[in-house]
Order: sequence, then C-alpha cells, then structure tokens
Amino acid sequence: MDVVALEQALEDVFDHAVIHHGFVDYMRDYELIVYATADPRTGILPVHLRYLFRYCVEARCVSTIAKSTWRDSLDERLIDHETGQDLDGYVWGVKWHGLYPGAAIVEDSPAAAAWAEEVGIDFHEVRIQTNAHDLTLVFSDLKVSELPSADPRVRHNEVTWILPDAASELWPVRARAGRRLAASAEIPEAARALEALLRDPQNTAVVQETAHALLDRQDARGLRLVLKALADSSDSHGQILYDALLSDPRWMDDNGPARLRTQLETLSADTEPAIREEAKRLLSTPNLQPRSDT
Repeated sequence: MDVVALEQALEDVFDHAVIHHGFVDYMRDYELIVYATADPRTGILPVHLRYLFRYCVEARCVSTIAKSTWRDSLDERLIDHETGQDLDGYVWGVKWHGLYPGAAIVEDSPAAAAWAEEVGIDFHEVRIQTNAHDLTLVFSDLKVSELPSADPRVRHNEVTWILPDAASELWPVRARAGRRLAASAEIPEAARALEALLRDPQNTAVVQETAHALLDRQDARGLRLVLKALADSSDSHGQILYDALLSDPRWMDDNGPARLRTQLETLSADTEPAIREEAKRLLSTPNLQPRSDT
C-alpha cells in the first residue's frame, strides 16, 4: 500500500470516535470502526467508517487508563452508561474512545521489515492511540469503507449518541430523540428510553411524537411499547396514546382494523400481564370488531 495514502487515511480520522476494534470473524484481518463527524455548520453528515487492516500479523493493545482509575472502575454498573454515569471510575458504558493522540506510521519498523522478507509482500506498522487504548498493528494493506446504516454496529452507536437527548431539559430535543430512537426500538437501551419518553411528565408533545414514531414502524414491537405505556398512563397521557393509536390513518382503510387486530391478538399473549390486558381491552372496542358480511 502507498505510504502517502496510508498516512492520509490515518490523518482523516484524527480525534474522531472509535466505537469498536478487533479481529473480524475469520481472524485474518483487523478492523477499526470510527464514527466521523464534522462541524454541523458544514452540512456534512456523520459517517461510520470501517478501517480494515488486511493480512494483520501482529496486534497488541495496552490500556492507557491509570492503574488507580482501573482500581476504581471494577463495578459492573460502569459497563452501562445508564447505571454508571453517576458513579466514580471510568464509565465503560460510553462505548467509544476519542482517537487522540491519533494514529501514525511507525517508521523503519523492524517487525514490518521482517514480515515482508519472510512473506514476500509489503508490510506496515501503525500505532493507534486513543484516550484509553494504545494499539499497534502490523499489516499489509488498508481498505476503508463506509458502513451501511443497517449494520448493527451503526444502529447501536447511533442509539448511544441519541440517548443523552432523550434526557434533555428541552422538550423539542426529547421529542426529536423519541422520533429517532423509534427506529431502533429492538435495542434494549433504546426501548428503555422510549418507555420513559412515552411517560414524559413535562410535555405531552413528547409523548405524542414518540407514540406516532413507534406506530409508524407498523409492527408489533412498536405497538407493544405504546400498549405498555398506555397500561399505566395518567388520564391525559392515556388519551394521547389512545388517540395516536386509533386515529392512525393506516387503520382507517378497509383492511386496517384487521391488521391492527392481528398485532393486538399477538400481544394479547404477551409475557407481561399489563400488555396482555391492554391488548385485550383494545380488541373489545367497537371499531376493531370484525366486520359482518351481512
């Protein structure tokens, strides 16, 4: 691989966020997943980049977190941001490292030279330093690509970045978080945040926006979260959730009630009693009764 191109690729992700690194499943190549962002004023959207270090023959990683901090960071609650954010110690649950001091080629690397002589292809050594890891790789080639939005790592990372907005003091920010998190309702952290937003005590617009976004999924998972909130909601919140559910235009066409009934019948056998009962209650409403052929 051209050294100038390698240097530029490493420079491109300076001070961005590393959300994962490790050998891929076939264990020959090593990948680094970077969440690269730009100043919002530029209009450049964030991207998830996959740095694939091909033919990786050496990988060494050392923690740069101080031993005293390690000693204070053994609590299992620290691996989850929600339970660890108010504790002393390193919150592993943030799930990213800042790529600083950054990545650089190791000049005149003896290890790279030895591998090149033995294998017969070029090798390079790079040192990648984050705020918590010091990683050294010896490899032959680098392939950089953008991960698709459907990649599970992308979706999990997006949830990680949205979660703080779900607890914002500003209701429009919380409402926006509800809309964005609804697409990832199957991720446990997102589901917990969505449950809280559906019970937002400060602004019913947050409840409404979140409920509509979940119902837009048109699946039982989104409907389930709405039913769970409906089961233990206050009168005002309950009416908003009920209206969002039964006024959805998708239920108004000829086949709409049948589609909704099918999902409610599935949820009427849910493992949570409150959801079962709420599904059964809705199934008994007049506008969801099967239509008569007569």
